[in-house]
Order: sequence, then structure tokens, then C-alpha cells
Amino acid sequence: MEIKLDEMLQQMINWRRFLHAHPELSYEECQTSKWLQEKVQTFGDYRIQKVGRTSFIATIDGCKVGSKEVLAFRTDMDGLPIQEETALSYQSIVPGVMHACGHDFHMAMLLGLAEVLGRNTADFSNRVKLVFQSAEEVPPGGGVELVNSGYLDDVDFIYGFHIFPNHPVGHVGIASGAVTASQDIIELEINGRGSHGATPELSIDPIAIGAQLINSLNQIVSRNISPFESAVISFGQFSSGDIFNIIPDRAVLKGNVRTTNDQVRALVKQRVEEVVKGICQANHADYQLNYLQGYGPVINDLKATAMAERAVKQALGVANLFSNPQKMVSEDFSEYTARFQGCFMILGGGEACDGYRYMNHHPKFIADERAMLAGLQVYLQLIEEHSQS
Repeated sequence: MEIKLDEMLQQMINWRRFLHAHPELSYEECQTSKWLQEKVQTFGDYRIQKVGRTSFIATIDGCKVGSKEVLAFRTDMDGLPIQEETALSYQSIVPGVMHACGHDFHMAMLLGLAEVLGRNTADFSNRVKLVFQSAEEVPPGGGVELVNSGYLDDVDFIYGFHIFPNHPVGHVGIASGAVTASQDIIELEINGRGSHGATPELSIDPIAIGAQLINSLNQIVSRNISPFESAVISFGQFSSGDIFNIIPDRAVLKGNVRTTNDQVRALVKQRVEEVVKGICQANHADYQLNYLQGYGPVINDLKATAMAERAVKQALGVANLFSNPQKMVSEDFSEYTARFQGCFMILGGGEACDGYRYMNHHPKFIADERAMLAGLQVYLQLIEEHSQS
């Protein structure tokens, strides 16, 4: 399939900037979904299947003689509850909502793929399903709803990208096995006994207990998990008290746990429960622990990974492929790789030295738009590789 690269890049930039200016939160992507569906249907004979409130699948069949494997390509659609601070001419017009994780890039790339396929059905043989997914940012996420819809049951392989601005623009990271982490959430309330700061012996100090717990829980990684495994325990909230000289009754800790396999995930949960119980009991404090399970790790399939590596080498050259893309972020693409042969790829969106210094979820996040062309070229080459398999 031949495309005019400069024209296609400019088209994707236009789409991406429109989407960037009009973000919608998870499960609320109604206008985004409507706009995307209308665009896709102008490109060719796509069959649209709606899933849930805003997700949809656009299916098209190639006419060429060859492999009839069913391929799927997925994008997420939701923005984040962040007030944008980029000062871009096309920055978000929605107060408090921003495409700060690159989903506007992902959508524009899939629209580019939709246009090329819709206008060139004679050049590929496969059935292709373009998956536009709501709510990647908020568990349980839109992926599980799409997987359980039945509309993807015939899929043989599924692929997806995530853009990150700490890699050279257009470089693609691929590896088999775990490439993202699971995420579980710790919500812990410690109930002690308050007292004046001058009489700490009369208190059961929830702040001191919370501090002890944070230190002890972080030791789980270094003392219970093999150094050959990956695990992270991080606390981002510690709330307690209102007055500087009063020991409060209560403290609240919130954090997250990230692991890359189910065995380590289960062990960390067990140890968190044991440590919390032991330290609270030793200090005569009551507690309430909620351990909330989020997304599992994305596990890339060996065959899909090999196909993706070959596609990158063919489309972009060996120099643009890197093999250590693993990140301890979480992603509900895990729902797809748990069910289908799949490969989730990291797309380089530029480096700090080029001005792309703010990472995903930052109010000044931005990535190099030229990366979208590299992503589209890899998608098209994947279809070519599968047509010949």
C-alpha cells in the first residue's frame, strides 16, 4: 500500500490537534466516539459495532488473495482530569481536562490506518478490526468490556502503541513477555487515640504508626521479592491531623503496588496484609485495609512480538528498533493480551534534549507529532507481514 507520507502526516496532525483540543474523560467520550465513527465511515466500507456507551469496533475486509488471519489494532480515547499548561495554540478548550497521556496521538494514528485501508482494500487480504476503546485510565477500564463483547472472538492477533517522550522520535520498543506492570491500590486507615503533643504516652499515635508502616512495607520489595523479579510499592498520600501540637486519632495512607507476574503480585498482597496487621496490633491500633486489584501486566506473545519486530525493521530500519521497552506503568491492553496473541509497542515521542521534557500525565506533556507517521508505517507493515504469512 503506497501512501504520500507528507500528506498523511499532515492529516494525522490535523486530526490529533482537533482531538487534543476536545478531550473527554473516561466513559464520557461521547463526542469523541461520534466524531471518530463519522470519520471512519467516510474512508470505506467499514462495519461499525458499538460496545458499551462509547467504545466501538470498525471492521473492514481486504480483497487480495492471501492470509485470512483476523488482525486487530487498538487505540484508547479518554483524556485525564488535568488542567493543561502547555500554552499550545490548540490546547484543551475543556477546563480541567487534557489529553496528557498521548491518546490523541493513538487515535490519529488509527484514523490514518483506517483511511489507508479503506481506500486500498485490493492491497491486503486480512480482515482488520480497528478497536476504539473508552476508559483506559480508570479501572476496570474499557478493554474488558470489548473483550467480553464477543465482537473480537475471531481475532488472531492484536497490536497497539503507547507514545512516550523519553525515547527518540519514531523509535519503537518491542519485547516479548511482560512489558507493563499490574497495578493494585492500597487504601489504609489507621485508628489510634489522640492526645496533646505534651503527653504522647497517652496516645496511640497514627502518624508514627503510618511512618513505621511505610518503611516496613517498602522493605517487602528488597527482602521478600527476588532481585530477578520486578515490584514497586509507592505511597503518594499520607493524611492526618489538623493542629501542629495535637496527636490525631486517625491517619490515612494511599499507595500503589506494581508487579510483572501473578506470583509476585499475590506474594506482595499477602505480605502487605501481614505487615499492616502485625504493626497495628503491636501498637494497639485498629485499622481498615482495602487492597484493590487493578489492571494486570501486559504480556506480549512470542509470535506477535516476532511479527512486530520484523515489521519495524522493514518499515523503519533496524536502527529504529529497541528491545528494552518495559515500563512499570499499568495498561488495560493486558485484557487483550490475556485473551489473544498480541504485542503492545512503545513509540518514541522525542527526548528532553529536543524539548520534550515532560512525561505522560504532566500538565505540560507534549510529544513529537512526527512519531505518528512511524506508528502508521509499522501498522501497515504488520498487515503486509500477516498477508504473506
